[in-house]
Amino acid sequence: MVMKKGATQPVVISRRAAVYRLTVKGFSGSEIARTLQVTERTIRRDLESARKKLSAKVIAQNIRNLTKAMAELEELWTEAWRLYHKDPQVIGVTKTGEEIKEDPTYRRLGSLYRLLQISQEKNRITGLHGPDTLQQIVNVESFTFQGVKITNTIEAEDVIRKRGEEMDKLYAAGRPAH
Repeated sequence: MVMKKGATQPVVISRRAAVYRLTVKGFSGSEIARTLQVTERTIRRDLESARKKLSAKVIAQNIRNLTKAMAELEELWTEAWRLYHKDPQVIGVTKTGEEIKEDPTYRRLGSLYRLLQISQEKNRITGLHGPDTLQQIVNVESFTFQGVKITNTIEAEDVIRKRGEEMDKLYAAGRPAH
C-alpha cells in the first residue's frame, strides 16, 4: 500500500486502520512504516492521533461516570437530610392513650453520619476539599447526645462516626437500630 503526501481522507483512514492493526500485533514503528511504505513520522502522527482520540473518549466517559456518581450522591444527600428532619414516629401508646414517640437522636445521628460519608465521597470524587462540611452541619444545628450538648466538629465527628459504626453492625446482623 503506497501512500503519497497529501493523501485523501479515505486513504488516511485506511492507513490509520492498518497502523492500529499492526501496532496491536506488536510491530514496531519502523516495521509498520516499511510495510505500509510511508515514513516513520507518518506512523508517529497516526499513533498520536489515535492516542488523542482515545484520550478524548476516555475523558468523556470519565466525565459521564463522575456526573452520574455525583447525581447519585446528591440523591443520597437529600434522603439523609429528609430522614434527619423526619418527625418522630409513634412507637406506642400509654395506658391513658397518650402517644409515645421515638427519641429521634439516633436517627439524626445516623443521618449525620451518612451526610459525613457522602461529603467525604464527594470530596474524593471531585478532588475538592472545600470548607469542612461537618462544621457546616454542626453550625446548622447543635444537638444533645446522652446528655452532652455537641457543638464542635471533633465531638460531632466522634459521636456520629461511633453511632454510624454501631448502626452498620446492627444492619449487618439483620437487626434494626433504635
